[in-house]
Amino acid sequence: MESTGSTNHSNQAQLIAESMKQLFQQPFLVFISAVLMAATLTAYLFRNNVGTIEIIVWLTGMYLIVIFRIILIQAYRRMAPPPEKAPLWGFAYLISVSINGAIWGIPALYLSANDLVLIFFYTLVISGIIAGSIPMLSYHLPIYSSFALFSTTPYTIQLFRFETDFYGALGVFTVLFVLTNIISARNTQQKIHARIKLEFENRELIRSLFLAKEDAENSNLVKTKFLAAASHDLRQPLHALDLFVDLLDARIQFPEVRKIVDNIKLSTQSLKGLLNSLLDISKLDAGVLKPEFSRFTLQTLLDQLELEYGPQAANKGLKLRIRSCNAWVNSDSIMLARILRNILSNAIRYTRSGGVLLGCRKRQGSIRIEVYDTGQGIPAGELDHIFTEFYQVDNHEHDRNKGLGLGLAIVKRLADLMQHPIEVRSREGNGSVFSVTVPAATAIPQHEVQTQIYRDDLAGAIILVIDDEAAIREGMGEVLQDWGCHAVLADSADHALQQLENNHLTPDIIIADYQLREGKTGVQAIKQISASLECNFPAVVVTGDIAPERLYEAQTNGYHLLHKPVSAASLRSLTSYILEKSAGRGKS
Repeated sequence: MESTGSTNHSNQAQLIAESMKQLFQQPFLVFISAVLMAATLTAYLFRNNVGTIEIIVWLTGMYLIVIFRIILIQAYRRMAPPPEKAPLWGFAYLISVSINGAIWGIPALYLSANDLVLIFFYTLVISGIIAGSIPMLSYHLPIYSSFALFSTTPYTIQLFRFETDFYGALGVFTVLFVLTNIISARNTQQKIHARIKLEFENRELIRSLFLAKEDAENSNLVKTKFLAAASHDLRQPLHALDLFVDLLDARIQFPEVRKIVDNIKLSTQSLKGLLNSLLDISKLDAGVLKPEFSRFTLQTLLDQLELEYGPQAANKGLKLRIRSCNAWVNSDSIMLARILRNILSNAIRYTRSGGVLLGCRKRQGSIRIEVYDTGQGIPAGELDHIFTEFYQVDNHEHDRNKGLGLGLAIVKRLADLMQHPIEVRSREGNGSVFSVTVPAATAIPQHEVQTQIYRDDLAGAIILVIDDEAAIREGMGEVLQDWGCHAVLADSADHALQQLENNHLTPDIIIADYQLREGKTGVQAIKQISASLECNFPAVVVTGDIAPERLYEAQTNGYHLLHKPVSAASLRSLTSYILEKSAGRGKS
């Protein structure tokens, strides 16, 4: 009960404070000018009933109190006092208005029953001032009521003193008029207070929404940090496992071992796919991925997709048809390929019989790429949710063979990032159609098309590997030696410099794990080695951390970034690219 009473008292105090604020913010110059003109005219008309000294004193008093009100209003606006001071300022305004009203009431004491014209004029002036003050003074009813009563009480008393029926009726009319205006002012105040309360509610709603948004962002940050930590811890052993599986696959001599290794590779690839999906979502949510638009022909991408997914569809007894399309588009080829891969993968996964068709339709200024399937379809009520992460229409048992529910979430984010509209049409039991619309582009003349050929023979390349985990160093060393490289393995920058100095070697590439011992990083190790040997070596930073800061840090320093687990094929492709690029321009 005390809490409720305290809350109500606080709300009432806020209401009074806001009422005072709006009262003092009212435009007053026009109203006050009209009051001063009416006062001057009143003094002129009363000149025959009152002595000159009295008129000058009265008029001076009127001007002084009006000036005081102006000063009071300007002081409030300049000082902008805190809410708890509102009652004090309201009391000061009440006193000034009461004095102003009392000054207006003084001329009534000089009225005579025979001065009908003067009484008529004074009645009009007082009535006009009382009615005209409602919009300005009704923010706080005591202020208006005080002004109205002090202004009219002397006039009403004087009318009753004349002791005639006419003036008695006029006195009654004046009392009713004042009461009516006070009621009107109260109604106006209630409307003003209702509006103020609504403003308070809106402010509180906005504050609640802001806090809710802040809580959601904090929750999302916690989730991202958790994923980053969990992903790093999972990627470390998976990275080593991937390297050793690739080594084992290259050295199989007995056919019966092949099936075992294939199953290991399949499980490893599945786990890598799940982790990479989480990484993609994290990157997209963090806004670190930026599309790199270029013109390219769709046919090259379609041929690649047919090679990748044709066997996968055939293994399920499905027919994958991809219609040729020689159109050129303007897009990010890697992101567009990821979109189509995810859509095709979903189509094949959820189609039990029939087939999948990928085709293109030319639209005005764009190409609409469509994937049809004869799968189970999507219920109408589920269509609004299929692009939400971790949401799957038909996987209540959480079978990981059906994916993690991130494929379409990645599709939507990538499409939004490139501003490529995504649409889906589906009918339960009759399959689905997913489409992505890509801007069309003019074809590049054949003589301008350049094919980049990377060096594949890595024999003799000196590769410095810095990693504080022995298993990963050993796996990397074995892989690099199989490629004919000279691998220099170290667990820190100091260890690396010592080995390079002892063997009189200069690395062609540095491959460093991001997190090293004693809180040091691979980026720091690369910088230390480059500074010591006075050479900016091309470098690769390998990390299991999915935080966007890692990508920024690598890009800022001009290093390549690979996320664990790194397959031997990916590592070889990047190494070939770096060596080819370095050979073309020489080390700086």
